[in-house]
Amino acid sequence: MLQITKNPVYVLILFLFSCIVSSSEDAVSLNPFKQSYVCPPKFIRQGHRCYFFSKEAITWSEALFQCREMHSNLAIIQNRNQDKLIRSFLSKKTLDPLERWLGGVYDWGKMAWKWAAPGKPLAYNGFSKEVNPQDPETLRWHCIIMDPTQQYL
Repeated sequence: MLQITKNPVYVLILFLFSCIVSSSEDAVSLNPFKQSYVCPPKFIRQGHRCYFFSKEAITWSEALFQCREMHSNLAIIQNRNQDKLIRSFLSKKTLDPLERWLGGVYDWGKMAWKWAAPGKPLAYNGFSKEVNPQDPETLRWHCIIMDPTQQYL
């Protein structure tokens, strides 16, 4: 389950690195662009994106800066298919069942969730509704994680 949480300093991070698009040598081709999905070292390809799954327990802010140092961003879940793909990968028995940071944060000015890197509102809403927006304590520090105790559902 994707959950919204206020202070998970023990959580591991999930990085996103976008696909690479390079121009084709064939100028006669109807499609002048060739898509190449090559992931950087230590990143894992899932669909058309590359992810880095950290083994380090750090805060959301630290994760954001580490992503940027790797020329990437914290993951953004754009639709149900991407959500299912990531959850399926994280649920494998060969991986440690650890919480994973996503790139969502709460925008206090607009009183709404957004993706930190592009600053756009969350279009996909497959997240847990366990946070009470009327409770100031639960809204003190917002970040989004993928939680293995909820089988990443």
